[in-house]
Amino acid sequence: MYETALPPFFEGEPSRKAWEEGRRQEILTLLSDQVYGFAPGPDQYKIRFEQIGQEDFKGIATRRMVEATLHTAREDFRFRFVVFLPHGVARPLPLALMICIRVLGRSMDVEHLHEIPSWPVEEILARGYATAGFYTQDIALDREDGYFEGILKSFEGDGENRPANAWGAIAAWAFAASRVMDYLQTLPEVDPARIAVAGLSRGGKAALWCAANDTRFACVDSNESGCTGAAITRGKQGEHVKEINTTFPYWFCKNYKAYNEREDEMPFDQHMLLSLIAPRLLYVSSASEDSWADPEAEYRGAYEAGAAYALYGLRGLEQRQIPGIDQPCHKNAVGYHLRAGEHDMTPHDWAFFMDFLDCHWTKD
Repeated sequence: MYETALPPFFEGEPSRKAWEEGRRQEILTLLSDQVYGFAPGPDQYKIRFEQIGQEDFKGIATRRMVEATLHTAREDFRFRFVVFLPHGVARPLPLALMICIRVLGRSMDVEHLHEIPSWPVEEILARGYATAGFYTQDIALDREDGYFEGILKSFEGDGENRPANAWGAIAAWAFAASRVMDYLQTLPEVDPARIAVAGLSRGGKAALWCAANDTRFACVDSNESGCTGAAITRGKQGEHVKEINTTFPYWFCKNYKAYNEREDEMPFDQHMLLSLIAPRLLYVSSASEDSWADPEAEYRGAYEAGAAYALYGLRGLEQRQIPGIDQPCHKNAVGYHLRAGEHDMTPHDWAFFMDFLDCHWTKD
């Protein structure tokens, strides 16, 4: 594991009281201002849901299509998501919400999201979990010349004179996940205390930021989220702040660009983001050949977040060194696994993640 010095997760004497009454919010505000941007507050919109379709899914589940309408002061914004509820499983159900990203450069209709390899719906349902998903492209396009035309425009109009801490695409996708959570909380078939949010790569970054802001999520699964996701930035291999801000300048707020090639001056690192999940369940996973994301840096982020869990008498990852391939760490509140292969989220990853949930979520 890299031993680069990190900014302190806690200033002064660590205590649960000081964390809950101040330090946690300080970190959340710092990361909002300097990295991800501030999303609209609940006073800036109203939301309405309409079920637009329901059908049997391969004899194993009910598939429900839902349209969300956000009413803002400027204009309405609509997006759709899908919910799968398995047959023959005791209610209320645990559920995993997937933030689905672009697949191999091609667009997907929300009705066909279950066909993407990174979201193996049938395997998830077979384990007794409900699942839901939405498509990031329906919220904010994943390109510099179109990201603003979706949900951001509905709140900000022409977008001129945006502040340097205005939200970008990652925060927009995270915001949408929380709006899906608004709906999931209303379903009698779903246990509101056992809902996880998951994502691959940029979706994993959004899942972390979503769960950091929305404590209704009982767990987050960040799969190969790398730079500005689960991976510690200082000492990292592969992608760094300059590269991510150059290639994807619309993902984060403008303030983040000030740290291009100045990472050692950042008053934060990603262990501080992961600490915001405590005391809820945190799961991080990596792939052995994904040097751009850097498994060791991702593991260290998860390991260092254990300091926040200790405030609640909970254990994080216990070994300092990254475990070997297919040697999952599941027994504590922070979980991790390393899979052989390249950058992807596979049924193998999902099986390990659901094993972790099974360790902590009692299912009737």
